[in-house]
Amino acid sequence: RIMMKDMERSLSRTEWREAATGGLYAGLAYALLTIAAHAGRSMPGLVTILNAVSFFSFAGFLYFYARRMAAYAGGDGFSYGRSLLFVLKMSLFAGVLAGVGQFVLVNWIDPEGFREQFDLMVANMAGGGMGEKEAEMAGSLGLKLMRNPLFAVFSGIFSMLIYGGLLGLLISIFVRRPADPFGGGTSAE
Repeated sequence: RIMMKDMERSLSRTEWREAATGGLYAGLAYALLTIAAHAGRSMPGLVTILNAVSFFSFAGFLYFYARRMAAYAGGDGFSYGRSLLFVLKMSLFAGVLAGVGQFVLVNWIDPEGFREQFDLMVANMAGGGMGEKEAEMAGSLGLKLMRNPLFAVFSGIFSMLIYGGLLGLLISIFVRRPADPFGGGTSAE
C-alpha cells in the first residue's frame, strides 16, 4: 500500500514535469511564430503559413507529450479525462510563454502598430453607435491592459487553456488507453 502511494506520487511529479517541459516548448514555438506572423503581416500568404505551422506545432506538442504521459502511466491506463487534464496542464504552462510573447510584441517589438490598431478599433466603435468618448475610454483602457505584464500573462494563460482544451478534446481520443487488467499497476520511470 505504501509502495502504491509512492508510485502515484512519482507519477504525479512526472506528469507535472512533462506538462511543464511540453508547455515550455509549445509556448515558445507559439510565441515565436506569433511574433513572426505579426512581423510578416504585410504578406498575407506568409501569415497564413505561419499560423498553420503554429497550429500544427502546438497540436503536435500536445499530442507528443500526452502520448508520452500515457506510456508513463503503464498498466494503470490513461483515461480520456486524465489525458484532457494533462493537455490542460500543458496549456497552462504554454500560456505563460504565449502571454510573455504578446507582452514583448505589444511593448517592444511593435508598440506603434498596436497603437494604430487600437485607434482603428476606437474609430470603428464610435462609428458603430458607441459614443466617441466611451469608445476612446475603451480603447485607452484596452491599450493600458495590453501593456500590463500581468494582464498579458493571464490573458495568454486563459486563451491557451481554451485553445489547448479544444485541441485536447480531440487529442485525448487518440491518446487514451484502457488499463491493463493483467498489468502490474503503474510502470516505473
